[in-house]
Formats: sequence, structure tokens, C-alpha cells
Amino acid sequence: MPASAEITAIANYAGQYQQGIIRKIYNEVSMQNDATVIRNLTAPRNMWNYEAEKGWRPLDISIKNAPERLQGRFKARTIEPKIGMKMLNIIPEELRDTFFSEQLSENAKEYPGGFAQYFWEEQSMKTADEIDTYSYMGVNPEDVSDYAGGTAYTVGTLMKYNKNFYKCIGATTAGQTPDSHPAKWEDVNARCVVKGWGTILAEEITAGRVVPVNLGAITDTDGFDQIDEQLYFSIPEKVRMAKGISIEILCSDNTLQKRNTALLAKYPYAKDVTQNEGNTSGYIWKSNGKARIKAVTWLSGSERIIVNISQNGRKNLVMGTNVLSNFNSIGTIIEGHHGYEASMKSILAFQIADPQYMFCNERA
Repeated sequence: MPASAEITAIANYAGQYQQGIIRKIYNEVSMQNDATVIRNLTAPRNMWNYEAEKGWRPLDISIKNAPERLQGRFKARTIEPKIGMKMLNIIPEELRDTFFSEQLSENAKEYPGGFAQYFWEEQSMKTADEIDTYSYMGVNPEDVSDYAGGTAYTVGTLMKYNKNFYKCIGATTAGQTPDSHPAKWEDVNARCVVKGWGTILAEEITAGRVVPVNLGAITDTDGFDQIDEQLYFSIPEKVRMAKGISIEILCSDNTLQKRNTALLAKYPYAKDVTQNEGNTSGYIWKSNGKARIKAVTWLSGSERIIVNISQNGRKNLVMGTNVLSNFNSIGTIIEGHHGYEASMKSILAFQIADPQYMFCNERA
């Protein structure tokens, strides 16, 4: 069994050490802040909506019955939960030759005090960070084909090999595997847990149910015109003005800063403009305070800009889980001679509630 931790840096302990362990910087699962969250999702669930058809007309007393035409239609979107996991091996004895040995009994099954807390917090934070980083462009694992030895893979192709998922990052010839040519493959297990909003949106665009606005690359010169003018006013007026509607325009921080730079170049005194007229703190310039622009970590590295419509607090982006605390819950502990194995598991799902109210640009 391979070691569960790389301990070279703390091995061969001699002397004193600084109390505490320096932490990595991770993101929480911030996607929940931008979605309607279904917190008890354990099986596929249909999200229904009903839309009435036209029929209002002038009075005619000769008409006695409703016309023989469709009065309305139901539409359904299905949100399907997937389970992600992380397997852990806990072997305290690996720390015998380190400063933790001062607290390590000869039959220890758990990590010593101090490190145990860091270990579990670090694992849960890293899992949340992976979800936030990779889920947007996530795919269903069932949609990824097994590795085929006779195939020459092109860059960007996903495949499954020896129970792991990989993306081709360097064109291969037949027979080149992650074992034989590791530099040509990237581990994308975290991306292949559940289909994410970015993948769903791309499918809706391909199917013609969402028509993106062609803005081109967002720049420091015209980012304001592209977002506050073109994208915002691509939203139909009756949607912008509907009762109970609020609008969030979601993008990466890089995109937001380009928009802000362009805004200040065009209106140098924009910082002093009242909130309702628009400013660099987040309001769309001509929205009368009804629409905000917001940078989100889960769109980092993407040029996609998403208009997330909310009506009476229900957002068009939907996220499902069983309970959010599951992101750091521990499953069954299997004890061994020198420690134990454990797993972290969580239910996760994403969907767009109604594509007809989804607006975005054409960039991926």
C-alpha cells in the first residue's frame, strides 16, 4: 500500500518546531450562493412549470365555449443527483519518525492531537474547493467512454482508464496511455462526478433553446458597452420589468475588472454616481438598481457571462444536494492493523430551471 502522506519535509525530526501548520487557501462551495438549493435531493426530481397560452380577445356573446386549442402546457426539467467520493487511508505510524511521535502511542489508530484537526479540516476544505473549481464544466461519468487502445486521441477528449478519468492534453497515437505517456493526460476525476451548469448551458445552446449574445472577447476598452449595454438589453423588457424579478450577471473576476476599467474610462466620475444610476460596486449602469454584476469563483478561467434571473427569490440556476454539511461528512470507518480507511461522500446535482429565461454570451 502506498504511503498516505508525503512526509519527507518533516521526517528525521530533531529540535523544536513552530506550533501550528500553515494552511493552503481553498474556496468553499460558493455555487450554493448563486442557486436555488434543493437540500433533500436523494433521487431524480422533476421541476415542473406551467405556461398558459394566448387567448384574450374582444367580447363576442355568440361564443359560448372555450376554443378548441391548447390552453397551456407543462414543461419539466429533471435534476439528477450523483454521488462523489474521496477515499482516505489513515496510518498514524507513518509519522513515527517526525515530531508528531511525541504524541503518538505505539498502537495509535488516529492521528495525534493537533494534526488530526488539521487533517480533517484540510480534507473537507480541499473537497469543497474541488467541487467549486471543477463542477461548472462537469460531465456525467456515464457519458465518458472507456479508453480504446486503437484510438488516437485529440486534445480535450475525455476517457476512462483503470477506474480513473482523464483529459487528453497532448495529441496521442494509438496505444498511448496515462501510464505510458503521463504528460499527455490530465487527471479529471473531479470534473467527472456530475454534469455542471457550463455543460448543461452548452447543450442548451447547441439545441437552440438558449441563444447567446455575440459579444466577442471582453476587453478593458469595451467591456462596459458589451455587458451593461449589449448583454443587459438583450434581456426582453417585459422580463426586466416583471414583478418580483431580480437579475444577477455572473462572470469571472477578470471579466468584471475589464468591465470596470472600461466603465471608468468612459465615465471617469462613475465612483461618485448614485447607486441607482450604476457604479463599480456591482450595479448595472442603466438597470435602476435592479441588476447587479458579480464575480464568482466557479467561473474563474471562463469567459462565459451568465444572466441568472430570479423571481421572488427563486433563481434559475439550481443546485441539489442532500445536506450541504455532507461535503465534510465521513462515512463508515474500516479499521485495519495500523489505522483505518474512511470515505467522504456527497450528493450533488445541477440544473437550469427554465432555459427560456437563460441569457449569456457566446464565449465558453
